[in-house]
Formats: sequence, structure tokens, C-alpha cells
Amino acid sequence: MKTALLIIIALSLQGCLKVEVKSPDSLVSDTVQASKDAYQAVSDSIKGKKHSTFTHRHSLTAQDNQTSATNTCLSKVKEVAATSIGTDEFNIRETQTQNGNADGQTYIECKIVVISQK
Repeated sequence: MKTALLIIIALSLQGCLKVEVKSPDSLVSDTVQASKDAYQAVSDSIKGKKHSTFTHRHSLTAQDNQTSATNTCLSKVKEVAATSIGTDEFNIRETQTQNGNADGQTYIECKIVVISQK
């Protein structure tokens, strides 16, 4: 009975956690990061916190410099997060910016992961 229960639990949890190994050099650091992420997700869930991801794409104009465009993009994505969550009170867990080019238009894409109360 215990064996059957363990097999059922193992099969049901199979898709919950994914660890991607890129190369043997990053095996330890990737494993540590995956463990930290899993711990943080469980900890936040117990504390009643919710993770949400928001993105915004800001098109660059000729007069924009990289720093001001990045700041504008981050400000806009924070506004989107505040509107969506319904409050300005949230913690930003992660911030990423990435430059790109589509259809001849250069842009900056900003992404934030926020933590808020459920």
C-alpha cells in the first residue's frame, strides 16, 4: 500500500519541478538556484504571497538614450503591475531588461516578477 502511494505521489509531482542542466560546469549552480526557487515558492505560498510576472515593450526613438529608455520601460511595467494587482504595495523579486529589434524598430523589453498578498 505504501509503495503504491509513493508511486502515485512521485508521478503526480513529476511535472511540478523542472531542473534543466545546461552543461557539467553549471550543474552545481543550476541545482542550487532551482533549490532556492523551489524553497522560495513554497515559503511564499505558505505565507499567502502571490508571484506575478509583468512585461512591457518600449520602442526607442532617435532621441532616446539607453538609460532613460530603460528607466521609462521599468516605470511603465511597474504602473501595469500596480493597476493589475490593484495596489502600489508589492515587492519586486526580479527585474530583467532586454534589447531587441523587430520590423526595423529597436525596443527595450522589461520584465518584473512581483510578490503581493493573495
